[in-house]
Amino acid sequence: MKLFYFFSLLLFIINSCNSVDKVKQQNKIFIYSASNDCVNIDWYCYSNVGGFSISKVDFKNKSDKSIGTIESFYLSDIEINKDTLKLQFWNSDTSGINISKISCFKNIKVDTTGNQNKNGIDARVSRIIDAKIDYTKRHNFDSKWKSY
Repeated sequence: MKLFYFFSLLLFIINSCNSVDKVKQQNKIFIYSASNDCVNIDWYCYSNVGGFSISKVDFKNKSDKSIGTIESFYLSDIEINKDTLKLQFWNSDTSGINISKISCFKNIKVDTTGNQNKNGIDARVSRIIDAKIDYTKRHNFDSKWKSY
């Protein structure tokens, strides 16, 4: 009987690790999606047992080819205008940025004054769920905290 409980627990832990790509796709949570004339941006994370994974942002051209990525625990906002991309972090560690192939933007601004408590992944996901947005698909719902 102890062996049964041990293997049951082991199986539960293995399934909870999200190590299989299919399971990851099921747990993908879109935070924000945007586009302009030459690029599509998807900001997402994965739901894990203990919380959320690192934030990922994919930049793809109109033919769906990857032209850059960002991976950071500290990302708190993305803004896109016609020729300006603004990235906001709540920590000065911006080592996960790899957007050198993106030529669509004349200006790329990096701001490290973001607010973790108000615009961290957990706060944003809560606002997305409260707004009844389908977070398993691309959406452009602005879940940024606003003071009223």
